[in-house]
Amino acid sequence: MPRRPVDKLEEGSFTYRAVKIRIHLSGEQEALVVAWQHGLRHLWNHSLVWCRHQRKTTQKWPNLKAITDHMLDVKRREKSTPFLPLREIPAHAILTLADDLHRAISAWLKSISASRDGKRSAYPRRSPQIRGNKRLPSVYAVGQSTTFDATAVRLPKLGGVSYSSGFMPRLPLNGRLMSSRIYEKGGSWYLASVFKTPKPENPRTPVVEKIVLDVDPSCEDFVRIDQAGSGVAHRAFAGLNTNTTKIARLNRALSRRKSGSRRHLKSRLALQRVHEKIANQRADYLHKLSRDIVNTAATIDVRMSAPVLAAVKSTNSSEAHRRIYDAASRKFIQLLQYKSEDMGRTFSLATPRSRHGLNTARKRRNLRARRCGID
Repeated sequence: MPRRPVDKLEEGSFTYRAVKIRIHLSGEQEALVVAWQHGLRHLWNHSLVWCRHQRKTTQKWPNLKAITDHMLDVKRREKSTPFLPLREIPAHAILTLADDLHRAISAWLKSISASRDGKRSAYPRRSPQIRGNKRLPSVYAVGQSTTFDATAVRLPKLGGVSYSSGFMPRLPLNGRLMSSRIYEKGGSWYLASVFKTPKPENPRTPVVEKIVLDVDPSCEDFVRIDQAGSGVAHRAFAGLNTNTTKIARLNRALSRRKSGSRRHLKSRLALQRVHEKIANQRADYLHKLSRDIVNTAATIDVRMSAPVLAAVKSTNSSEAHRRIYDAASRKFIQLLQYKSEDMGRTFSLATPRSRHGLNTARKRRNLRARRCGID
């Protein structure tokens, strides 16, 4: 059955669900999506230069409406030329690109006004020239005619795109499709969609009143203490350390290949698939663990013994560094927080301040040197 959008959802009665499925593009569809990606890269770079020019001429940065009008004007001017990517790009993809550019510039300006010790984010960078096997940007494709069937999804200007039937149970068919983006990773194409769905009327009843989690990035376990005082140790994810030999072998093979050759592309995709598999396993483990904890307790108290940066600087072992980053303790806490809010649970987080932070004294000395000109 095709997906039917929900007409109206009251404020506070809905939630958002993100679903990623693997799609199978035909040769013509893949060529068209790649052409759109090249066109979006050209449009991003052109608009980035235009924004700086507007700042110099009008003494102010353009707003979202001005950036959107400029991108659509570039597309209209390119319609009379044989430049296919811009002529065929969906309007929703251009509107989303304009919003991304406006957010990037706003975040950069906000970091400048909020920085006191010289720390600021960089100005949005130009997208590099696509050569060989460089990864291309995502394409947002969604419209009123977008529907999900049992074996295919119908997208604007692409038609029916098939996907595995095993992904059908993941799709929230009672929700409204908000956004979809197509991207390529590891030689495969994916469709990441966001649905606006109604909240469940009867959420799961918690088993215990409170759970205390002691999260230590330098340890191999997440310690969970129930209300009765019994402790349960959850093993932290360790996909990188278990695949170190395989990753090292693939890295050596990639270093021996000539850049831009077919064998280089094949080796790069093999290495990329291994890292993608590890990332998927990590996300699956953290999602299942956080969901189990949220369904069990009404109140979740997370205590982080040390920040991640302090845990990394406390040891010089590369294996310990891989274990700390592979555990993804901050990601685990983020999943716990948003799942708790979605289920109506009480969530609290206590994090100590790090004594192993960045050397701000050196930054202040550099700032003084720039002001007076003397090192």
